[in-house]
Amino acid sequence: MNSKWIDVPSANAPAAEMARQALAARVAKIKRMLPLAADKYREDVEHVHQLRTSCRRAAAAIEAFRPLMSGKPKALDRLLRQIHKAAGPARDTDVLLARFDKQSPAEENLDYVIARLHLQRESAQKALATVAKKSRPGKLKKVAKRTLDSLGRGDRDARQVSFGQFGRDALQAASLEDRYAAAKNGVQAAAREVSVDVPLVVRLEGTNVELGKRILAESGLAVVLAENLADAAERIVKALEEAA
Repeated sequence: MNSKWIDVPSANAPAAEMARQALAARVAKIKRMLPLAADKYREDVEHVHQLRTSCRRAAAAIEAFRPLMSGKPKALDRLLRQIHKAAGPARDTDVLLARFDKQSPAEENLDYVIARLHLQRESAQKALATVAKKSRPGKLKKVAKRTLDSLGRGDRDARQVSFGQFGRDALQAASLEDRYAAAKNGVQAAAREVSVDVPLVVRLEGTNVELGKRILAESGLAVVLAENLADAAERIVKALEEAA
């Protein structure tokens, strides 16, 4: 099993055991990537990417399998949010720097933007290293164990339900509007947790761009939408000049 997929032998397999395996694999990936992202990010920026992705997958597993737990995984939820919050700015800046590296050196304003991004990246790395230090060596293992032990200890129905039945019930309960509401609430919660003191310029791409624009428009965030990378660079410089 890897940290993304789980191998389910049959639809009749116990849902609680499958949940335990899925969450354990995701937590193991976080434990492996956390020191690499904190101490060796210059060797490979993918360390931070993998850490952030693993936190997101672990949080998704907790949310998906929450009905099977005998208690609320508050400690693990909190720790995952802290790590993900610290890894986010570092990864976002890495992506921007990689994109700007592909631009023509003659592009106006890029030197200024890139210099600001490098300063932002160093600041983000310090925050990530601080969170990693607080989470090592045994804190993550301890809080994860409590959550894993709680799986399958709920009521009798939770202990006996099969993975197939659990999945069918979950799919029936998740409407498109529910997913939209969850995404909107997630954006608003992130905005409350993160103090943004720089212009927030966003470029959306993918199959659900319009839904993403709707979520951002209704989130209450002061977001500037850009059409492409060059447009984003121009808007960043303009916003910084206006704020100066």
